[in-house]
Amino acid sequence: MLNSMRLVPVLASLMIGSLLGLARAQVSVQVGVPPPPSVVFETAPPVVIVPQTEVYYAQGVNQYDMYRLGPFWYLNQGGYWYRSKAYNGPFVYTDHPPHVLVALPAGYRRFPPHPPHPPHEPHQPHQPHQPGYPPQPGYPPPY
Repeated sequence: MLNSMRLVPVLASLMIGSLLGLARAQVSVQVGVPPPPSVVFETAPPVVIVPQTEVYYAQGVNQYDMYRLGPFWYLNQGGYWYRSKAYNGPFVYTDHPPHVLVALPAGYRRFPPHPPHPPHEPHQPHQPHQPGYPPQPGYPPPY
């Protein structure tokens, strides 16, 4: 009886730990990626084919660039790409849009194909080393 009473807290903590591990494994956060835009269409938007490609471009959409390629619809909003199997979503973020979409001529997009880069820190000049430090090869260690 005493052994089973000690076993209950151990089993309970193992179960809680495994549940927390499963919950953590299923969370996916895209840091810095805006949520997909809301897409509301009663019918599929009219599209035109981009010459010399298999890409269809939705011309009448203003909030984002919208394309159809194969069985998927793609949105580009500010360089962030989203994909769906239906023209009205749901759209999910993709960090690997097909190259043909990224390389389309400027006439078939309103938004840049890549997200903006964060500003770079100004370059700091390299500080010279103190004489004799770090030790040169062949010198004994400084202790």
